[in-house]
Amino acid sequence: MLKKIVLLTLALSLVGTAAFAGVVAVSDASGRPGDVVAISVKADADVRGVAAAGIGLDIRSSEPPGAPQLAFVNITAGSFWPAGSLIAPNIGGVGGSSLPVGTAYVGIVTTENRNGPGEMLVFQVKIPETAPVGTVYKLAINRLELSNAAGASVSATTKDGSLKIVAPESGKISVKNVSAAPGETVNLEVEVDENVKGFSGIGFTMLMDVSLKVDPNKVAAGALMKGGLIAANTKQPGRVIIGATVSGIVNGPGVVAVVPVTLPSTAKVGDVFPIEFQNIELSDITGKQLVPPTPVSGKITVALSKAPGALILKDAKGKPGSVVVVQVVADDKVRSISGAVLDLDFRTSTPASAPPISVTKPEDVKAGSMFPNAIVAANLNTPGKALIGIAGAAPANGPGVVAEIPFLIPANAAKNTAYAIKMSATVAMDGTDVPIEAVGGTIIVEQPRLRGDVNGDGKISVTDATMALSAALGLIKLDPEQFAAADLNGDGKISISEVTRILRAALNLEKLE
Repeated sequence: MLKKIVLLTLALSLVGTAAFAGVVAVSDASGRPGDVVAISVKADADVRGVAAAGIGLDIRSSEPPGAPQLAFVNITAGSFWPAGSLIAPNIGGVGGSSLPVGTAYVGIVTTENRNGPGEMLVFQVKIPETAPVGTVYKLAINRLELSNAAGASVSATTKDGSLKIVAPESGKISVKNVSAAPGETVNLEVEVDENVKGFSGIGFTMLMDVSLKVDPNKVAAGALMKGGLIAANTKQPGRVIIGATVSGIVNGPGVVAVVPVTLPSTAKVGDVFPIEFQNIELSDITGKQLVPPTPVSGKITVALSKAPGALILKDAKGKPGSVVVVQVVADDKVRSISGAVLDLDFRTSTPASAPPISVTKPEDVKAGSMFPNAIVAANLNTPGKALIGIAGAAPANGPGVVAEIPFLIPANAAKNTAYAIKMSATVAMDGTDVPIEAVGGTIIVEQPRLRGDVNGDGKISVTDATMALSAALGLIKLDPEQFAAADLNGDGKISISEVTRILRAALNLEKLE
């Protein structure tokens, strides 16, 4: 009976141990023919106390069998291991390795025990260009050795992963939307995306309004076709036929052609000229026809090259530690703008060592009187810069206030420090963003007003005492700054005793702290 209990206890302990054995697993992934795919080998939370690992990988098997073989590109240590860990990958067929091609063995060691979960390895594999869509490659761990810092073995099981080959995404050929003024020439960049691969020749027809003009001699190859040949045929109005070729193989993304298009001088602001593609052909270096990319249309919008008038950031003054509200105003030549984007740079100061100013908070930035009920957004993520957008409900004309921006002057800013605020801007006109002349401004740091200096001339005189007395008797009304200078005890009123102290200070009989 005692023997049975011992055996049962041993069996239960073995079951318990197995239940908590960690798992090292290869992740599943998918990729397209020609892709390089990164695969993770991860340890779960039950893999504990590991200071060294030996992991064997085998990527030779596929379903159906006989598919072109994957190839290792690179193997690196994952985040499971601390910086400074040693890794030694042995990739079959590389650097004199005796391992079979398509297999690898990786050793990693560190000085301290590590616990899962975490990424133990990342290995990159290259999918053959000829890999059939639907093929599933087995990503197997064929050997696993784990040990702790004392050299004792650590138990873990393995789980294989898979790499499924999926169909390449359809590539695209497109032209960016641009704007230009009447009579202006604008360069249209014809681009292909990252899914257009392995080609040496490309041809296409661009369809556009017959009033648009293209000089075929000025059509140029884009960066992707640099060093190749390009030709353009513009004999038929409204159609530009372009062919380009290079001696090697190129892959998107990139620009294949640059087409200069001249707008008619009679075009009106707001006119839109669609640009479409037709008869797209793609070929490889042998002349074999490839699947042509999908066309994406673009457009040219007629807009003013520069909006009339100017936006001006008004100069301001403030004391150390205070918030000064700076206005951006439109002059009387600004017409029909429904919003603005203001790009401010206030990193420059005189002296250069002055502590920096800052915009208080995004929600403190307000639209000016030109745009009641406007939507305002401010990006203050970059120190010393602010990007402010204002969207009004209706077009507005200058003169008027576009925006009010609160700046905080540092408490340790010295008197007469000058903070330069540079500004560039665009305004919204008929749904198009148009650049406009922008004039920056300056914030000057003033000396804090002395207590008792009611008129703010930098000294305490009989005049200050007279003003304080008149205010105490209700004969004059002081502005907030003047009142604060006269209200010596800060009780919210000006008394005769305070007037007396100001007078004594003017006669050097008392010093106001």
